Amino acid sequence: MKGSRFFVPIGYLILSVFLVAAGIFWTQQPPKCLHEAEIAELRKEYPVYKDYNPEMSPSLYAHQREAVEDTDSVVCVEVLARSNHARPPVRMLGDSQGIFQAGEEFYLVTGTAYIGYTPNFSPGVKLVVPVLADWEHESRELVYARLCSYYVTEDGYLLSVYPDRVFGEEEDFTGRTLEEYWKKCRSWKRFAPEREELG
Repeated sequence: MKGSRFFVPIGYLILSVFLVAAGIFWTQQPPKCLHEAEIAELRKEYPVYKDYNPEMSPSLYAHQREAVEDTDSVVCVEVLARSNHARPPVRMLGDSQGIFQAGEEFYLVTGTAYIGYTPNFSPGVKLVVPVLADWEHESRELVYARLCSYYVTEDGYLLSVYPDRVFGEEEDFTGRTLEEYWKKCRSWKRFAPEREELG
């Protein structure tokens, strides 16, 4: 009996060590990514926009990280109405830097040269994009880096709006979660060089 009483605490100790190790293992696992087959199925609802002309209307940014570093925040918004390929009205759902209020309504805008080369998003579509806010005017406009646009699925995964080849493979977050993308954006912003003010 004495021997059995001795082994009981040892058993609890081993079990505790195992549970702690298992917890560390699971917390260190990379976020779940969608498989190619899952992405292909979702593309029926979230298609790649191919009617843009990269030669006529090049992106201001060569890399997605540059766009994130040079803008105010990366926002998640819901499209409220169709806009004939320009200036869609959107409702704020959240943002990576916490500078906008959920429920605020804005217009997503881009340069006039790009009008006709942006998707005509359907109402209810959720997007995540880096944006610059027009703080000096009450225009309620957010200038967005269009080639960095992602759809957000109902389960919180991202699918690029434009072809994946726009940016390097390491910067493509298609099939990954919104939370993972925001975490990366916050990291990029933390180590970003001081942005020069325009004007």
